Amino acid sequence: MENQFFCQVNVWIETEDGLKQWLASFEDDPAFLKRSLYINLLDSVDSVETRAAVAAFCAKYPDNASAYAMPECAYAVCYNKVRGSAKAFKYVNYTTTAALVKASDLKRMDNQISGQRNIAAWSFYPVSVQPDGSHKPY
Repeated sequence: MENQFFCQVNVWIETEDGLKQWLASFEDDPAFLKRSLYINLLDSVDSVETRAAVAAFCAKYPDNASAYAMPECAYAVCYNKVRGSAKAFKYVNYTTTAALVKASDLKRMDNQISGQRNIAAWSFYPVSVQPDGSHKPY
């Protein structure tokens, strides 16, 4: 059975700064986010700062987000935590806070592939935040 949402986004939180940038960039299309996306925030940092940012995001989008405190867990462990719920969604996105995926990127993807039954996977190049703070194609 397909979920009401178009896509599940599983975000591995790897740094405090990365989380802040990711959340800010992802909220570029709040209407699409609320209508079409479900976000799992997989917090491997689990600091006071990340817990506060995750809680604020979940409070702002209570029907669209879940938080998982997973201190010091690798991304594979975090992704496996939510793997079972992925089958309820038309598409699933696995990403990290280093890859600045925007809600509008996923909206564009939805617009481009809707009605095309033969597409099983889709890939695009998000922007990656480098350790020095610069942004480069991922």
